[in-house]
Amino acid sequence: MTTPPRDEPPIDLAAFAECLILGGMAAMLATKVWRGTVVFYIHPRFTWLVIVAAVLLAALAVRRMRSIFRQPGALSAGRAMSSVALASAVILGSAVPARPLGAATFEFGDMSFRSRNDALTVVGARTEGWNLAQWAVVASRDDATTLATLPVDVTGFVVHDTRLPGQHFVVARYVVACCTADGTGVGLIVRWPDGTNLTPDTWVRVRGTIVAEPLDGTTEPVVAADDVRVIDAPDNPYLSPP
Repeated sequence: MTTPPRDEPPIDLAAFAECLILGGMAAMLATKVWRGTVVFYIHPRFTWLVIVAAVLLAALAVRRMRSIFRQPGALSAGRAMSSVALASAVILGSAVPARPLGAATFEFGDMSFRSRNDALTVVGARTEGWNLAQWAVVASRDDATTLATLPVDVTGFVVHDTRLPGQHFVVARYVVACCTADGTGVGLIVRWPDGTNLTPDTWVRVRGTIVAEPLDGTTEPVVAADDVRVIDAPDNPYLSPP
């Protein structure tokens, strides 16, 4: 006697695709947290939100998995477009290498940073412990001659600009309060004999003193460098607002 074939349960391809997309998004976010590259996109204090989002997306993927072997329902245009948009985000987020903001997006014209920290002053300060965000605050507020002779010890990436004379470059970083969309580039002009030979985006530690130097019709605070050393990029390339 021949056994009658059993009916295979229907497969909801839309539910299967959505399950893959949600799971893929969860895996992508979790991977960026695990590799430490999530700080290239947002301030570290928001990392926990990314972790929560990854867990919720994974839970949604598991829940959606239950619908795969049910009778397929009608697929609306809105649902299809949402799936395509989310799938595109997963593909781009996974395929494009995570990179922080750098020299290509740096605006040389305005390296100052406006801060609510009115208490930041050079009087009695150990300025060799300041980062570039703190220097940007006082450089935008104080006259260059007031900052002259102050010691500097900062780290950042190299930026070149054709408006600077030879032997000059900018040591720069980005200040991020929330995410890279609100990132503000800050930096100091550095005078160093081998400055033009440094490759853009190379991370350096610059030590020297501030001098008031006439540049492009104005007097600017410039670091007369005693030492410029190539270093590895920090785990978190961004600074927090001072």
